[in-house]
This record gives sequence, structure tokens and C-alpha cells, in this order.
Amino acid sequence: MSVATNIKRLREFSDMTQEELAEKLGVTRGAISQWESGYGKPKMGNVEKLAEFFHVSKLEIIEDINYAYIDFGDVSEDERELMENFRQCNQDGKDAILENAKSMRRIFGLKK
Repeated sequence: MSVATNIKRLREFSDMTQEELAEKLGVTRGAISQWESGYGKPKMGNVEKLAEFFHVSKLEIIEDINYAYIDFGDVSEDERELMENFRQCNQDGKDAILENAKSMRRIFGLKK
């Protein structure tokens, strides 16, 4: 996926309009529109702002990340809330959640 697709998916996953995201980042709605359409790309400073805002790495903004394993149209509210909370955690929090998930799989005999 392209930078444009990554930004649009993150914005839509967060239930934000282009205008709302622009306001949060201190850029114009036109800038967001250009980034999402592929007519322009954010400068590194804005990539950093996007990564910080969405609680993802800069690589998740600029690299071709395959989000195909998540069907965003078929995610329950509980799953969506869990993913949003996970993304907002620092690395220690993410590590703790993942360790807990591994423990739960063992307890309930689930496979990865």
C-alpha cells in the first residue's frame, strides 16, 4: 500500500474527516486531500506528526504495509476498541497486552 492509502485508512479507522485530521496536525484540509489522493506526500515533519497522532511508527505511514489481514468492514465494536486502545499504548503497554494475549491462548487452548 502507498503512503496515500496508509494515511486514509488510519484516518478512516479513527472516524475522522480530512478537516478534523488537518486541524489536529496544523495543516490544511487540502494537504490531507493531496496526501490521500497521492498527488502529494507529507514531508518528514508531518510524517512524524501523523505517526505520533495515530500512535504508529513512521514506517507504518511511509512503507507499503499490508493491512489486508484486517477487514475493517467486518470488525466488531469490541475489536475496534481493542485495536484503538492497543495503538495508543506505548511499547511497554503493547508488550504487556501481547503477553496477556499469549497467556489467554494457552489457557483456552487456542492456536495462533
